[in-house]
Amino acid sequence: DDTTQTPAAMRQTQGIHLLLIYLLVFTHTSPYAESKRRGSESGGGNKKPNPKSDNYYQVLGLSKSSTSKQIKSAYRKLALQYHPDKVEEKDKEEAEQTFVKISEAYAVLSDEEKRKIYDKYGKNGLEAHERGQDPGAAGFGGFGGSGPGGGGQQFHFSHGGGGGGAHFDPFTMFEQFFAQDHMGGGGGGMPGGGFQFGGGGGRQQQRPAEDLYPKHDKSSNVVRLGRSKFPGQDSKHLWMIVYYDDNVRECAEAKASVLKLAKGLSGTIKVGAVNCGSNQRERAFCEQKSVQPNTFSMVVDGEEHIYEGEVRTKPLHEFAMEHVPYSLVQQVNRVDHVQGRLLKFSNAKHQGAILLLTEKYETSPMYAGLAYTYRNSLAFGETRAKNLHLAREFSVKKYPLLLALKPKSGGGDVVKYKRE
Repeated sequence: DDTTQTPAAMRQTQGIHLLLIYLLVFTHTSPYAESKRRGSESGGGNKKPNPKSDNYYQVLGLSKSSTSKQIKSAYRKLALQYHPDKVEEKDKEEAEQTFVKISEAYAVLSDEEKRKIYDKYGKNGLEAHERGQDPGAAGFGGFGGSGPGGGGQQFHFSHGGGGGGAHFDPFTMFEQFFAQDHMGGGGGGMPGGGFQFGGGGGRQQQRPAEDLYPKHDKSSNVVRLGRSKFPGQDSKHLWMIVYYDDNVRECAEAKASVLKLAKGLSGTIKVGAVNCGSNQRERAFCEQKSVQPNTFSMVVDGEEHIYEGEVRTKPLHEFAMEHVPYSLVQQVNRVDHVQGRLLKFSNAKHQGAILLLTEKYETSPMYAGLAYTYRNSLAFGETRAKNLHLAREFSVKKYPLLLALKPKSGGGDVVKYKRE
């Protein structure tokens, strides 16, 4: 058909495509929860998909001999099955990780050149190719990351980082795939040729920026957060939040201060990072909160307080300390305050109370943070400056001393528990 569509007709066609994508996501009959019970199947090779595998063929449930049609079929089925918008809230984070892994596998195996490199040199060879190096001369080996060198460095997609504003966004890829699918496009490669990772038949892109705060970096005290995982009113911990984008220079410059801050707040306040540039969902999440990259905040009882000072460790630390809820710690200065203040402060949900006897003159932020963590199960009190009356009452021999107090059933007496 050589007929040229009018702008109105084109907009109507695009609207139909988006509606079809919505229906595919929200009406598909293979929910994520059901797939966890009965296990999933995949076209091409009759193998069970294994999203936790480092082998892209195994991720899609395929074999090395699978055709491009089978690769496309496997992606279509698994992408619909694991799309985060199809699962319950508690399963969203796990589903998104699986969805991204499936998308990464398809991005490589649907590209003829990249698949050849992956088959011959594994993930590490593919990463060498992305750096513009000869994968063979780079000393990498192993099919699918399983041979020599295959168990080490991983091919880095950074599904949101990208130079020049070009992102590998699995959600955009999903939309383009099904729009192209509906229009009759087929074969291997990215739908419409829009997403290429350097080389291949598409345009050459810059190497994606390295994630400033990787999700599984155990050496860091910074926790990755986002739309599917963000502290609310019922959160157990106090949170300092940093919103960032890997491609924003100010965010990269702030990293050292953030890591130092997270180490200093450890045990009192958790530090979480939200990558506003990782994908469309996270960008929309940051826009919904009206925050830009390199914004900091404190979250207490689900309420977010935005920081407006310099991005340096000391003022950020002071800002965090200002929002520690010291009021949760009751001051116990006399013996009768144990009943009159501490245990009276305890509500029906509390199992008892904790009393700290200390020689200090101010409440420790760590102790106040502990009171916040257990605010729904225990009341917290403090006796400062070596109080003689309470020291005598509880036979204090060494400071600090922590006591667990529990009212006796049917009476007002207190049972003392002492533990190291």
